[in-house]
Amino acid sequence: MRWVGTATAAIILGAGACSDSVSSVPDLEADIAVATPELEYHWDNLEPGNGLAIQALLTNQGTRSYYARLGDAFNAMDEQSVLFVATGSDAFLDRAVSSEWVPVERATLIEGVKVVALTPGSTYTLMTYFLGGNTTGTFRLRVQYMTSPDSGEITGEAVSPPFEIH
Repeated sequence: MRWVGTATAAIILGAGACSDSVSSVPDLEADIAVATPELEYHWDNLEPGNGLAIQALLTNQGTRSYYARLGDAFNAMDEQSVLFVATGSDAFLDRAVSSEWVPVERATLIEGVKVVALTPGSTYTLMTYFLGGNTTGTFRLRVQYMTSPDSGEITGEAVSPPFEIH
């Protein structure tokens, strides 16, 4: 996996406009869930050189497989343990602006992204990189998924609880 662009802070976590209210709450009953271990982070701990990062876990809590464009296309595996928020993927990092969620620019994987399986009972690490500076505020991760790997039709969306970056 290789990234295009300059990453100013690494975040291991979860474009198109999203107009959900900032007060939206994740669906805790959904089959697919995404969450960060902390609800508050500081830029001092997110610099790429220090090895610290935010880790989000993406979990399939259901009894069936789902599929999402989150895999590294350079990796031939249909199921991958590390998934990516990247250009063209089904994962987004959103920032609260006024009363709406606005997608943050995503880095690009040189080889691109591919559809991977999210198997029942499995947990995955979701990675992204901030581009363009030390933006502070309230953020969330959003992952869209499908019931068929070939359909291309988004059938669900998992949203993390909001978290702060200072």
